[in-house]
Amino acid sequence: MSERMPHAATSAGAGEPPAFPEAAAGARPRRSASGRGAAVARALIATVFVIALAVIALATVWPIYRTVWLVVTAGGAMLAGAAIALTAVLRRWRWPAVLLAILVGYFALGLPLAMPRSLSSPEESLRGLVELAAAPVTAWKQLVTVSMPVGSYHALLVPAFILFLAASVVSFRSAWRGRLPLLVVVPWLVAQMFGIAFGTSASSESLRLGALALHAPREAALGAAGFAVAIWYLAWHARDSRRRALGRGARPAAPGLPASAPAVRVRKPRAPLGARLRRTALAGVVLLTAIAVAVPTASALSASATRDVLRTAVDPAEHLAQQPSPLAAYRGSFTDDWFDRELFRVTGEGEVDRLRLAVLGGYDGTRASVGLSAVSAGPDSPDAPASEDPGIPALSGQSSVFERVPTHQRPGDGARATLDIEILGYEGVWMPSAGRLLDVRFSGDRRDALSDGFFYDHAASAAVQLERLRQGDRYLLDVEQPSEPVRLEALSNPRAPMGALAEVVPESLKEWVSSQRLGDDAAALAELISRLRERGYRSHALELPASGAEWARALPGYRFEPSLAGHSSDRIDALFTALIEKQRSTEAVSNERLVAAVGDDEQFAVAAALIARQLGFDARVVLGFVLDGTARTAAGAPGIPACEDGVCRGGNLTAWVEVGGAGGEWAAVDATPQARHPLAPDDDTLRDPRLDTEVVPENAREQRPPQLEPSGGDERSPDAVDPGLDLSWLWPVLTVAGWTLLALAVLSAPFLSVIAAKVRRRRRRRRAPDAASRVTGAWDEYVDLAVDHSRARQGALTREELAVLHSSPRAVQIARHADAAAFAPPGAVGHDPAAVWALVDAERAELAASAGARGRLRAAISLRSLPRGLRRTGSHRPVRRSLRAARTSSRRRRRGA
Repeated sequence: MSERMPHAATSAGAGEPPAFPEAAAGARPRRSASGRGAAVARALIATVFVIALAVIALATVWPIYRTVWLVVTAGGAMLAGAAIALTAVLRRWRWPAVLLAILVGYFALGLPLAMPRSLSSPEESLRGLVELAAAPVTAWKQLVTVSMPVGSYHALLVPAFILFLAASVVSFRSAWRGRLPLLVVVPWLVAQMFGIAFGTSASSESLRLGALALHAPREAALGAAGFAVAIWYLAWHARDSRRRALGRGARPAAPGLPASAPAVRVRKPRAPLGARLRRTALAGVVLLTAIAVAVPTASALSASATRDVLRTAVDPAEHLAQQPSPLAAYRGSFTDDWFDRELFRVTGEGEVDRLRLAVLGGYDGTRASVGLSAVSAGPDSPDAPASEDPGIPALSGQSSVFERVPTHQRPGDGARATLDIEILGYEGVWMPSAGRLLDVRFSGDRRDALSDGFFYDHAASAAVQLERLRQGDRYLLDVEQPSEPVRLEALSNPRAPMGALAEVVPESLKEWVSSQRLGDDAAALAELISRLRERGYRSHALELPASGAEWARALPGYRFEPSLAGHSSDRIDALFTALIEKQRSTEAVSNERLVAAVGDDEQFAVAAALIARQLGFDARVVLGFVLDGTARTAAGAPGIPACEDGVCRGGNLTAWVEVGGAGGEWAAVDATPQARHPLAPDDDTLRDPRLDTEVVPENAREQRPPQLEPSGGDERSPDAVDPGLDLSWLWPVLTVAGWTLLALAVLSAPFLSVIAAKVRRRRRRRRAPDAASRVTGAWDEYVDLAVDHSRARQGALTREELAVLHSSPRAVQIARHADAAAFAPPGAVGHDPAAVWALVDAERAELAASAGARGRLRAAISLRSLPRGLRRTGSHRPVRRSLRAARTSSRRRRRGA
């Protein structure tokens, strides 16, 4: 009977530990000066723990941003969170008010702390406010699509701001209230998980301690530190809570003393010093053992497997690899429609001689392409693939990985320049740029869209715009170039292996290179490219119209020679075959007498790159424009004319080769064939040369010369093939439906969890092992039900007093049955638990009917009754039972008197 009496008297009381019966119901005892001092001391200690956890979380998140603004953002968010938490504790705010305060703090401090660039002007602030409103939904996805470190790029600091603001409010509020210690440590553990999930997949450098190699020491140290501080705080909180609970225990005053006599404190005997030292040492050994086992295990796993993070699998720019090669459409710029068309205007400060449009580092024997092994929207540099796609042999030894540029890049020792580029008649994804990019700023109506669609390849210094540039777009580039241009002759040969590229290099090219007998150093390469240009003849068409062509009229004294388009292996083979046959058909050695190859930059740039790769140099084909005419100095031969007055037209488009040396330097080499000396005449003493053009029979069907693909211009059959049932629409629909269901599941999960917890609690009470517990559980269920419907809590009231306060006859019956069951001897419960629970169900139905649909929903997801259950089932149940037993005994004695 003694075991159930305390529960019967106060089992429904939840909230602050009650005073003794002599105190009025609901009265809150005043704290003494020493009590207030102890509370302040506990709050300060808890604050130190919170700050320690926050610093560890900040160190985990730091690799994502690597900017001092992260410290400003996190510090400001923590100060704001601490202010909100302090106000909430002092004014006893409920969670809806706290959430509203967090929302106000987010919009009030989001711009100055998380988006510093938005404060430059009122227009920027208004635009930033709109972006700030959308950032809680969009910034998380953008964060994994930008290369690390992301800095303060756009709104990417917003996720960190939200995380530190919310974590600070939750942890400080829980720490200063002294309740739910898990809410102090869990938010910061979530912050550490954020740093891991959104961070780099590459671990820190291994740390070797003799024969022991510790992989990922930084990550292991931060994880161990966070775990240790969290365990330390939970242990301190548990010990402090138990000491305070025991300190609140008191025996009622002795008979005959006035009710106002001070209560006698019940204190737990202090354990001997040796026992306390043994417990502390044991806890330390357990903690060190856990760390000693976990760190080497995680280290071994990180050494044998790649760590997957969110940004590892993100590849939104994959369609860039499906774009046609810009070199394949090179001749389109020399048609009469495009030759004089203004594409864009370039102005600015600084000296820039070349404007890059596309950098092609792959060649598969059919076309030159970007050569992407992975077109990623933002991996960090350690995630970049180590080699090219085996299906696209590489001209360059470096992988092409396009990524978003997060912020200003650190300038080096080169010369800086600023370019203002205004798009006029150009359209496409290939974005004009120059040198090494430091920063890019878009303007105009499509500013935000262009900023989101901008990707950059740091290795190739090439930019693309997935939103496709069009007339009216404008942007400002801050770039850096070497102070002195790199000369080809100064490069050292890296002796790079050919790899898969050897299978697509024509044998005629190898034969022509070996027949020159120049060697394989940089000087030999420069001479080979010079001979190639001087023995070639420029031509941009297979035939000219009757009125001529603009590009031909622009070349003084030009005599037209037809040439095929394309830069496939067959086309390059035909070019070098013509050179070899011409060299064999004459005894002349001057370049003017050996002109035999007809083509333009499309073929000759690829040919020069293959020659460089044949000798062991890295190479890549660059499509672009010349801004400074003095940049064309190779062999003194003029090339494609430079842009005049900063206006680049279609006829200014050219292609050149960049050759890489062993030290990582890249030298730009022109490959445009000369147009001064026509094809060399044949020697009469030798056999007739092979004609470069084919005779077309009169009855043959005329075919359009290939312009888009160098492999040929085969037209598709006009007979359409029935593709069958088209289900291409199904996958997008399923994708949208799946993401919608996932979003709904995530949003509803907290509410469903609350409802599930209440159902489980009700089932446990209804199925208690003994009848007395089921009856008293019915009362507990009624109290929780009433609390969820915003009725008064029990506090220090008895069951029957609370039922009368609720003005519910059924509640009075339930209270009396619960009192009878609590005070009855074991096994002597005279009431049927099922009948008592039927009263509870009837009360539930009445409350639901009176509350309406909205009230029922609010009561179902209310959290008011859950802390009551948590406090009742907490770790101090024996202490609170003793306190309730003392209060019950005192009440019974008072009633007897």
